[in-house]
Amino acid sequence: MKIKVGDKVKFLNDTGSGEVVGIIDKNKALVQIEDGFEVPVLLKDLVLSGGNYSGEKEPAVVYQTANREIEIPQVLINEQTQVDDEEIIFAFMPEETSSGFSTYLINSSSYFLKYVISSEKEGEQVIYHQGELEPGIKILLRNYQPSQLSDEENFSIQIILYNHGPFRHLAPIDMLVKFQAAEMYDAGRRIENDYFHEKGILFTIHDWKAPKEEKMLIDPEELKKAMLSKGDVKKKEKVVVEGGPEEVDLHIENLVDDHSNMDNAQILDIQLSRFRTTLETAIIHKNRRIVFIHGVGNGKLKYELRKILDTEYKKVRYQDTSFKEYGYGATMVII
Repeated sequence: MKIKVGDKVKFLNDTGSGEVVGIIDKNKALVQIEDGFEVPVLLKDLVLSGGNYSGEKEPAVVYQTANREIEIPQVLINEQTQVDDEEIIFAFMPEETSSGFSTYLINSSSYFLKYVISSEKEGEQVIYHQGELEPGIKILLRNYQPSQLSDEENFSIQIILYNHGPFRHLAPIDMLVKFQAAEMYDAGRRIENDYFHEKGILFTIHDWKAPKEEKMLIDPEELKKAMLSKGDVKKKEKVVVEGGPEEVDLHIENLVDDHSNMDNAQILDIQLSRFRTTLETAIIHKNRRIVFIHGVGNGKLKYELRKILDTEYKKVRYQDTSFKEYGYGATMVII
């Protein structure tokens, strides 16, 4: 018999009953009895009495800060120590009793996470939250009130994944989450999810279920020919893996046959026109993700592209793409 959060239970060696509101460790649970008090009880002294707890109370972990101790609720996503690799989520959830929001980090994987989350304040990064998260755990990071939200919020999320025993190495995660504060109050942006009873705004930090990118296989003979050539080998068309994000290269040489007589303003107009047309088409056809390759350059195209997203397409999200694959030269738009 497995006891989990939400179960209604009776005491084996005493009268009374209650609801399990937390799992303290492998031997003890936290039970809320009829008078509202929460008491620790050995699991072997509990029997199920049926039903499920409709709310979601969570055991607390105490974190020591410079001035005080803060209790941060932490809850097992499921009862297994090891869970199937699924996803890592950064979530914004509306609070039931106020107009505020709570942020969570959710680890639905079999890896331990060491994470640092920072936010941008006046052009500099400041630590928002840091720590270690066990497999199958979600943790409350912070509560927000409307007055605490900036017009635009930027979070840098860096994560190292590991296990205490043998494990498959994964590259560190370095991701930027950016959104408009007004989105927090747009009910259309909130979605059903597996981690909370209510709808919320969830950002996927890592997804093991996403289609894997096709690896490039290099023919040794082709490589030898390329090394001996003078650089005039015809560039191969990039293969778009079915199920992966669409890629759109906005470099001007890929958009027009000859741009030698164009000034910078004309080139930018053509690039932004292709960007708008592609994005509108993707919205109509419900394409979920598009990668726009804009390069680094002087940053003008990237700036104008993101300005359009912020002002004209507020219901879509965007983020930096994988640095390993694109460097700083591409933006992924999520519809």
